Formats: sequence, structure tokens, C-alpha cells
Amino acid sequence: MVRAAPPKHAPREDDSKEQLPLSELPARPSGKRPKRSGKQTEIPRRDEDSETINTQTRLRLNSEDPVERAAVLSELALTGGHDSFGLINKAFDDPSPEVRNAAARALYELRSDRTSSFIKAFRDASAERRCRIAGAVTDSGLAGDALVNLSSEDPDTAYDAFSLLFLIAKAGEVEALLQAVEEHPSIEIRQTLVQLLAQSGQTKVLPAFGRLAVRQSLPSEVRSALMEAIHQIRSEQLKTLPAAALLPGTSKNE
Repeated sequence: MVRAAPPKHAPREDDSKEQLPLSELPARPSGKRPKRSGKQTEIPRRDEDSETINTQTRLRLNSEDPVERAAVLSELALTGGHDSFGLINKAFDDPSPEVRNAAARALYELRSDRTSSFIKAFRDASAERRCRIAGAVTDSGLAGDALVNLSSEDPDTAYDAFSLLFLIAKAGEVEALLQAVEEHPSIEIRQTLVQLLAQSGQTKVLPAFGRLAVRQSLPSEVRSALMEAIHQIRSEQLKTLPAAALLPGTSKNE
């Protein structure tokens, strides 16, 4: 697996309504994404009207029992359709971690194109909800599954895994990815994750990158990738500085 190329547009951390179309995801690590075999189909929606979904299902989603609310989300994943997506997405605001984790799993199962479901969820979310979605992806085990799938021989599976991890990294959920950089048995996966984190726009990874880059116990290839990523992130930071800040003899107070 080859490390992914940087995206054309550096993501901005301060834009809570940043657009996340598929075209702005980084290039997949092993080159162009091949066409999927066969026609892409959505999971068919059951023969229910919106009124049924909006009454019976909403009543159960308002249950005082988080187990019941989580169970409804699993059912919505089988139902499919726009209404199901909206209810699943709203569940990321639920106070129960169990329900939010169920929402992440339901969103993952809602459509055959799993990447597009999460792109839409992140695109429509506030900054706070993005953090909750990313946290649920990690806590539900989906991020761990994606780390395993990064090395899949199926290019679509590997691409979807990379895309999901990139989205949660952009939302600030980076601890599990940093741990994988430090401990994953595959050097290539570590290199891929380093570049993914560098592309995410999360400058808070810099201290961890600096600490790991000088750790002699890490493979030299990983340390080299970390140094390149540090340079890349700092170069992007310089591009965002006002021109006056780059002139000698100037300061913020002048």
C-alpha cells in the first residue's frame, strides 16, 4: 500500500459547516479507485409511509430506556430511506453513549455505499455533532474494523476504511489512530495513517508526531514518514499566515 497523496484543498478546522463531498477526500492509498462491480443499489425501504415512521418509531426513540432507543436504530438501518437517515443522524445527539454507538453502526449498515452516508452525516452536522459522530465511530468498534480493513486486498473495502478514518480524524478523533501509528504491526499501515493524519488538518497531532519521530524503537520508515508529515503540516501553517507576519522585523503588535 502506498501512502495517500495530499488533498487539493487543506481542510479548515474553524469551519463548522465545512463541505465534505467525496471529491475532497484524499486519493486512495493504492491509486485510482476502480469502479465497483455491478450496479450500486440502496437497501430497499420497506413499504411504510412517513407518517408510520414519524409516529411509532419516534415514540420508541423517545423511550426512557436507552436499550430500546438503540434497538430502534438497528431496525432503521434495515428500513433504509431518507427518513431513516434523518432519525439515525439525530440520534448522535442522544445523551446515552450506547445509543450514539448504535447510531454509528446503523449509519454504517444503512447504505451499500457506506462512505457516502458518513460524508453526508458529517457535512450536515454542527461541529459538536461531528465530534459525537467521530467518537461513536471509535467507541462502537467501527474505527477498529476500519484499521483492519485498510490492508484488505479488496480495493473498495480498503478505500472505504481509509475514507472513514479520514473523516473522524478531521473531526478531531485522532487518539486511536496515533496509537496505531505507534503499535500497528504493519509498517505500510503506519505510514498510511501518518499521512492521513497530516492531511486531516489537525495540528494538535504535531506534539505526538514530534515525540514519535525521535523514538528509536520505531522503524526508520515510520520515523521518516513522521518527519515528512511534520514538515507538511508546518508548511501548511505558514501558508495561512498573513504576508506581513513573514517579513523580517515585524510582529503581531506592529
